[in-house]
Amino acid sequence: MPTNKTNEGCESYWLTSEKYRRKIKKGYTWSFTIELGRDSSTGKRKQITRRGFKSKKEAELAAHQMTIDVDNETFVNEEKNILFINFITDHLHIIAEPSVKASTFRGYKSAVEKRLIPKFGHMKIKDLSGKMISTYYNELLKEGLTEEFIQYIHAILKNASKTAIDWKYIKNDFMNNVKAPRRQKKNVETWSIEECNTFLNRMRDQKDHIFILYYLAIYTGMRRGELLRIKWKDIDFNKKRIFVQHSLYYISSQGLVLQTPKTHSGKRNISITNEMIGELQSYKVKKQKQLLKVGLKLIEDHFVVSAFGGEPVNPNTIHKQFLYDIKLAEIKRIRFHDLRHTHATIMLEIGENSKMVSERLGHSNVSITLDKYSHVTQNIQDSSAENFSKALGKKSMDQ
Repeated sequence: MPTNKTNEGCESYWLTSEKYRRKIKKGYTWSFTIELGRDSSTGKRKQITRRGFKSKKEAELAAHQMTIDVDNETFVNEEKNILFINFITDHLHIIAEPSVKASTFRGYKSAVEKRLIPKFGHMKIKDLSGKMISTYYNELLKEGLTEEFIQYIHAILKNASKTAIDWKYIKNDFMNNVKAPRRQKKNVETWSIEECNTFLNRMRDQKDHIFILYYLAIYTGMRRGELLRIKWKDIDFNKKRIFVQHSLYYISSQGLVLQTPKTHSGKRNISITNEMIGELQSYKVKKQKQLLKVGLKLIEDHFVVSAFGGEPVNPNTIHKQFLYDIKLAEIKRIRFHDLRHTHATIMLEIGENSKMVSERLGHSNVSITLDKYSHVTQNIQDSSAENFSKALGKKSMDQ
C-alpha cells in the first residue's frame, strides 16, 4: 500500500492510499493523518485522520490546509453540540458586557432575550445557516420591525458568530454573506420656530426645571442624557459656554449611571447667547431661593435640571412628561429627541454652516449631519442656486 510522509510547516502528515471495492469497479482512495504531538494530561499521541480523497493531490491539498489551520489555531476538529441559548448567554456576559457601555449592553441583552433566544434558543449553533438568518430577517420585516432594528440584530449575530469561531464551537461562519436589509431613509419630524415659541411660552407656567429642560433642548440641540447630566460647574457664564462631558442613563440593575460619549466628538462645548445666559441665571436664582427655604445652599456640583435639592432627574420619566406637555400646548406631537432635530433643522434653515452645526450636535463627522438633514440642505441648495442666478443676472445688467 503506497505511503508518503511530508513535513511542511509546524506539523507533519502521512498520505496513504487505501484499496476499496465498489459494485462496478475497483480503485484506491487516499487518506492523510496529521501528527499533533502528545496530550499533556495523558501522554498519548494526538492524531487526526481524514479519508476518502479520490486523488493524492486532493489529499495533499486538504492536509496542507489543515496544517495551516492548526498552526493558526483556527482548526476545529469537531463542532460542539452546544445550544444557541447556552452559547449566546455566555457570549453576552463574557464578551459583550465587559466591552460595551452599560446602556448599550442593556439594549443588547434585551434584543437577545426577546428576539434571538425565542427564535434560535432551542437549536445547536452548528446547525445555524445564512439562509435561516436571512429568512428570519424577512419575518421581522413582515412583522413591521424597522430596518434599523434588524441591522442591530444583524450586528449582534455577526459578533456572536465570530465568538463561536474563536471558541472553536463551529467551523464555518453562519453569518458569512448574510446581509441585513438596507435602512430606509425617514423624514425627520421637527417643529417650526413658531411651534417652538408656542410650546416654550406655554411651559413657562410649568415647573421651573421642566421649562429649562425644554428650553436647553431646543436652544442647544443636546441629547436627553446630556441635558440631564449638566451641572452648574459645566456652565461658564463668562465665556458663554456649556461643556458636555457625560450623559446620564438609567440602568434597571444599577440605577442612574454616568457614561462618557461614544465618540471623541461627543465631548464638546456649546456656545450660548446672552439671552440664554439670562434664562439660566434667572432659573438659578429661583433654585437658590427654593433650597434656602429648607436650609440648603445651591452648589456648583448640583445638577441644573433637578426637581429639588440638586439631585438628577430620571431620564425614563422624560418621555411621558413630554407627551403630556405637548398635549397641554396643543401642538404637533413629536418625540423628545426630535427637539434635537428641530434645533439642527432651524440652524441650517437660517444659513448656519453645516460644519458648525455638526460640531454643536457632537457628530463625529459632518457627513452624518449632511445625510441626516439632507432634506434641509437640498432646500438650501435650491435657494442658493436662485440667489446665485439673481446675483449674476443683476451684475450683467449693471454692466
